[in-house]
Amino acid sequence: MSYRPHNLAVQMDDYEGEEFMSHKPPTDAPADNKPEKPRVVSVAPARDNPLNQDKDKLNRFSQINTGVLDKKLRVAETSLQKQEEMGNNFAEGLGASIGNVDKIRDILFGGQMRDYDKRFKRLEDRVSQDNMNFREEIFQRLKVLEERMDSEIDSLIEKTKLERQERQAALADLERELKALKNELNNRITQFDEQISRDIKNLRQQTLSKFQETALQIRQQNDSLTGLLNQEVSQLHDEKVNRSDLATFFHEMAVRMTKTYEEPSEIE
Repeated sequence: MSYRPHNLAVQMDDYEGEEFMSHKPPTDAPADNKPEKPRVVSVAPARDNPLNQDKDKLNRFSQINTGVLDKKLRVAETSLQKQEEMGNNFAEGLGASIGNVDKIRDILFGGQMRDYDKRFKRLEDRVSQDNMNFREEIFQRLKVLEERMDSEIDSLIEKTKLERQERQAALADLERELKALKNELNNRITQFDEQISRDIKNLRQQTLSKFQETALQIRQQNDSLTGLLNQEVSQLHDEKVNRSDLATFFHEMAVRMTKTYEEPSEIE
């Protein structure tokens, strides 16, 4: 049905073109529109005058051309009127055919299309509802995850803060302990230095006192030995002892002097 108007239009155009090119009047044209044959009035010119013959030919040619032009104009007007009428009829037929096609389509596929529309509507509603449910579920999950992450982050922040405070307290305790150990070590070193100084001073004093005592004892022993020697010498002068007694005397004196010099060295 969709190709018939097009074919009709093509046939109409072909028909009008042939009619216009053949210069034939349409068969269904009214009788009063038929062109009349031009009436040619011929005048017999003199055969011996060529100028008159040329004028006669020119008049006949002009009369024939005028009739042909009138005929062509009338045919063109008739074809335009037919074309306009056929165009109106074609538009009316096309509108009616379109309406009929819609009615036929509604009769054949109306129920099925309405069923498809209902199914598509239900499917669209279901997809929309599923989409809304999915979005709501995702939103709730993201909200729960966000809250959990916030709580975890807060707990980590608190734990980090507590660990930092504990480290700071431990560092402060360590610094105090190190400072106390340093002070104690300094005090012990100072006490040890003082004690060593006192011990060295006491040792020096004791050594000096012992040296003085030893020197005094040596001086006293020397004095006693000198006195004893002088006494013995005087006795020798007085008694004139023999050589053996003198040797014994000098031997005893040497032994005594040796013992006297050994005692101070042992004390030192």
